[in-house]
Amino acid sequence: MKKDFPLFQYSVFTGTNRSEQYVVRADTWKDLQEGIKKVKEATKEEEDIAEKVVCPIHKVAMQHFVKYGDEWWSHQTDNGWCTGKDNKTNRLL
Repeated sequence: MKKDFPLFQYSVFTGTNRSEQYVVRADTWKDLQEGIKKVKEATKEEEDIAEKVVCPIHKVAMQHFVKYGDEWWSHQTDNGWCTGKDNKTNRLL
């Protein structure tokens, strides 16, 4: 069976504006872990910022988006997308 894609992938954004991205692809879990370790050593990234960004309204993890040079954090709710700002759409009922 021919494999076109690796089994595992990890990516992290670095830089002051999170403008650089490093991607690790591997066929084994061990190789993935080794690749992640190398990226973190090279970029001095101890933790991915995405693990720390939490919506102040809903207390859930936010997702990071970059499109056309714009960058934002948001998460999906039953009412649509929340950016963590208190407005009519994001208020808890």
